[in-house]
Amino acid sequence: MDKSFKEKFLKGSLASTIGQISSVSLHFGSMIIITRYMVKAEFGIFSLILATIVLLQLISGLGLDVTLAKQLAVKDELKKQEGFQKLLSIRVFTLFFISIIFFIISKMFVLVDSNVNNYIILITIIFSLSSLRDFFYAQLQGLKKFKEYALVQFVSALGKFLIYLTGWQLSILSLDFLVYAELIALVFSFITQQVLVPIKFKFIIKMKLSEVREIFKFSYPLYFNNLLALINNRANAFIISAFLGTISLASYQVANNIPGALTRVYNSFIVVFFPNVATLFSEDRRSEAYRFIEKSNLNINLMIIPFLILTYIFGDEITILFFSAKYIETSFALFLFMIVFYFRSVSSIAGYSLVALGKSLSSFNMNFFGVLFGFISSIILTPILGFEGAIYGIIISRIVSSFLGIYNLRKEQIKVGYISSLIPLIFCLPFIAIYDFLRFDGFYQKLLFLILFFIFELITFKDFRNTLIDVVKSIYRSLFLKN
Repeated sequence: MDKSFKEKFLKGSLASTIGQISSVSLHFGSMIIITRYMVKAEFGIFSLILATIVLLQLISGLGLDVTLAKQLAVKDELKKQEGFQKLLSIRVFTLFFISIIFFIISKMFVLVDSNVNNYIILITIIFSLSSLRDFFYAQLQGLKKFKEYALVQFVSALGKFLIYLTGWQLSILSLDFLVYAELIALVFSFITQQVLVPIKFKFIIKMKLSEVREIFKFSYPLYFNNLLALINNRANAFIISAFLGTISLASYQVANNIPGALTRVYNSFIVVFFPNVATLFSEDRRSEAYRFIEKSNLNINLMIIPFLILTYIFGDEITILFFSAKYIETSFALFLFMIVFYFRSVSSIAGYSLVALGKSLSSFNMNFFGVLFGFISSIILTPILGFEGAIYGIIISRIVSSFLGIYNLRKEQIKVGYISSLIPLIFCLPFIAIYDFLRFDGFYQKLLFLILFFIFELITFKDFRNTLIDVVKSIYRSLFLKN
């Protein structure tokens, strides 16, 4: 892997990560406010509304976001503009059609909970704006404008945090308030996007059938892949609500807050990883692509396992500190979600590598079987084990999709190792066993154990240590040295 590629990748990752950490921190602050000062039942209903919005968003997506990011990799500026306008026209038409269908269905049936039906108009507006926002995120990703991408996310998160903070100070936090906060935050996001990268939209009505066919030939596996991701990530909200009620759903959502925040930080890596690995494949630099995938897989997961150990030994303290003692039963679920996060990383790298290679159907297949196993497991385990049973279902789903993804990469002569993907997890298991045997009670004893684990990890994995050094150097150059 040449030095210039590595430096560009590190700079892009750094810009994206800093912006994502800032926005995730603000989002996390928002979640602390509403989990501390809202009734569990209302928070559960709000979670259902968000799940409904995400469902509609993915139904209307058609896989066009990733398709746009890949199309913008071409050098011809005219083709970039034409491709953008065509895909945006398809997105706008789809949103209009789905909105009408959703409105009609909502008037005919109760959507999971009768309270959700009271917000049909707002849900329709929010999902439409969210879908367009994600499309424009894909535009920034494809153009490799990672600083702008991060800034838009930060402004949106800051707007939401300030609104929540205002609601808390004025003692007006309610379900209505949260829904309107989502809408206002989206407006902040659109204004920022338009200022940074002005969009000139020309609605294209007439398109050649061959052009449409070519677009959907690549995008339809991605579309169904996104629907599978929704089932994997959000279906548990409906399963838990159906079997256990909205109070258990609130506990489930609280347990997922920190791993969910880390996942959003991780996505800042994927934002940069995907266009770069796609470039390597498009230039037929397969050996470099293999090393890039293998190294990314190992080092990212080595960064994850200290957080896994952290949540295992400090689960109770973290739950009480960031949320409240009323959610203390979620501390072990927090650790389980970190395991989900680990295997999500493996499956995401494999899946996006397959898409970058042009094998979007293989990416769909790996996720289909993963979701199938996970969905069945969640339905079986949730009534038996409570909301933790749903998390075990997600773990099973991620494990299946991870290994199927690696299998498909190996079929394409990208020899990513099965065992190498598990090395970080295997490495931390003895430390968990040692902690269970010793069972430290003191805060400083636990902290010392965590620090010793991280030191031992740095000593054991030389390439990981060198990668962290490169990241520190990149941060130093960005802050103190001119280009």
